[in-house]
Amino acid sequence: MFKTLRKLKKEAQNIYAITYNISFSNLVSINDRIELFNSFSFEIRNSKDGKKIYNQLLDYSNKLNLLSANKYFSDSYVKGQNGEVYKLSKMFNSNKQLYLFIIGASWCSPCRHENRMLNGIFNLIDTSKIQIIGLSIDDDESKWKLGLKQDACKWSNFLLIGGTNSKLYTDNVKYGIPYNLLYHSNQQLISSHSSLQLLLKQIPMKTKTKFH
Repeated sequence: MFKTLRKLKKEAQNIYAITYNISFSNLVSINDRIELFNSFSFEIRNSKDGKKIYNQLLDYSNKLNLLSANKYFSDSYVKGQNGEVYKLSKMFNSNKQLYLFIIGASWCSPCRHENRMLNGIFNLIDTSKIQIIGLSIDDDESKWKLGLKQDACKWSNFLLIGGTNSKLYTDNVKYGIPYNLLYHSNQQLISSHSSLQLLLKQIPMKTKTKFH
């Protein structure tokens, strides 16, 4: 199917073919369709029809991302410090606008450094709008708890059950920890990065703060 679409002449009347059978995007992915869209001329892409097609592609992509997010949040579990177990999706029940997941471990020096950095500016964060949640991939629960005690983290912290084998980790973390995920309340991913400082530029603060 994609080979057929590839052979299309890059003419205005053919741009609608990009969304053909869009619900079967397992056959031709949204990324492939967007790549094909970008192969049309600027004039066609920027036309009324071109903008309409592009918006359809983005809307469908957002729906797929949301379905994927719902799937791994429902399939991932966390354990609290008192042994209680929750579905990760339950973390979105605090009526906040944003949710920042900080993935780390007690044995990860850069993770511990970011914990201390975040502790230092935590009181400047507008926590009425954002929920910050630490997720550890520790294998040793006692070391995880000791690390939390030493770092005196001011935000909620949980053990990610399954660690590096959990769906949340395998779907998002490609290059190890620390890694951070910023979500909207509808579980739509806004931004992700290994640098917590970069994501902090996108979260609500009580005062203007510069991060280096």
